[in-house]
Amino acid sequence: NFNSAWDPLTTHEIFDTVANSWSTGPALPQARGHAAGGLIDSKYYLISGWDDIDARREVFEYDTQTQTWSELPRCLTARLYHSCAVVDGRAYVLGGYDGSEYLDKNDVFDTEADFGGTRWTSRAAIPSHRQKHHAVASVNNRLYVIGGYYGGYTSSVEEYDPSTNGWQQKADKLTPHNNYEIAASSYDGKIYVFGGDSGLATATDEYDPLTDTWRARTPMIGSRTSPRAITCGDKIYV
Repeated sequence: NFNSAWDPLTTHEIFDTVANSWSTGPALPQARGHAAGGLIDSKYYLISGWDDIDARREVFEYDTQTQTWSELPRCLTARLYHSCAVVDGRAYVLGGYDGSEYLDKNDVFDTEADFGGTRWTSRAAIPSHRQKHHAVASVNNRLYVIGGYYGGYTSSVEEYDPSTNGWQQKADKLTPHNNYEIAASSYDGKIYVFGGDSGLATATDEYDPLTDTWRARTPMIGSRTSPRAITCGDKIYV
């Protein structure tokens, strides 16, 4: 991400949930801010981002077993402010900003497939363009794109089904004035959305895809803008 002077960083830190401690991992090959990524098996994929000059297309793979980085085939679109989630071993990279326009792109990275010499392919675009850290999470092999910014804040939620390559509109996010620079993660069939860029940045909202309903949960202890959230075991870390 960035330091206090808004310089993108190569910093890589690892949190051990059992020992409740932090350690420093191998630095990223290139400095990045506003990137996104996902974990597939034992490897983490860091995709695109900002290098303080341009939106980038590079993809870096971190092998948690060997603790090494390697560069992979570049993504189809240079972007920042995008989000990423993993479904069925594939990383879906959604929305963002390419330096001149907001994006509705839905690009897929497959670690096994070969799409004409690349591991990337495009799927059905998001019905609405989104950037500024909209949240994406997966439940039951479907993706949910939540909130974001496109000429104004949006509280809309859209569901993507990879098996049909189709989108559906779902119930709007619960906290209407807290819709971008948020984070989301899924647990036990539900999606939890945290933080945001407003006076409600302690908000925790829960979405149930089965009933298409939202409810408020216990607010976070401290405010968070542009957070990240990840589920590990039976806990979510923000």
